[in-house]
Amino acid sequence: MNECTCTNTCKACKETKAQLEIYRLKELLCVIRECAVSDFDDRAVKLAGKGIGDDFHIPLSRFKEILESL
Repeated sequence: MNECTCTNTCKACKETKAQLEIYRLKELLCVIRECAVSDFDDRAVKLAGKGIGDDFHIPLSRFKEILESL
């Protein structure tokens, strides 16, 4: 397996990270929908997305914006 030695700054690495981030956000939305969280609060979003925000340094407010735009 070839490992990238570019410290994740090349175009391919950035695109891969963005695709993974999109996948994880979609996964989070599915979890929230399955939990039937319509009027969600910070606790519900944190519970459903435990660890996801930390992995990508996405603020909780951004999760709310995405959910509210659906």
